[in-house]
Amino acid sequence: MFLDADHLFDYFLYLYKHQGGISGLLKFSTKEFLSGAYFQKWQKFITPLHAWEIVIISFLLFAVSLPFANYFIATSLALTSHYIVDYFTNNVNKKAYFITYRAKNKFVKKAIAR
Repeated sequence: MFLDADHLFDYFLYLYKHQGGISGLLKFSTKEFLSGAYFQKWQKFITPLHAWEIVIISFLLFAVSLPFANYFIATSLALTSHYIVDYFTNNVNKKAYFITYRAKNKFVKKAIAR
């Protein structure tokens, strides 16, 4: 659940770009945020924490046995389970959970939908 807090990043960018800059941020609506309707209006999908690259980096940091290695493996496992659930419950293509893929496609929602 906390991982999905990165949707706030998308929502605040949407408010900033489409609701009047800094003053648009004051138009925060819990109802609109929780509905996800802004994704349809904005047609972008950034969600920076939804990225397989984070899993890979966390696992590599675990593998080299750095201090706090247990946190890195826990992060890898938690993110992996979250992405798997998201993958099967959201209508996205296989590359959609790579932030590099989304960035290459300018985070356009059409590029990640199946």
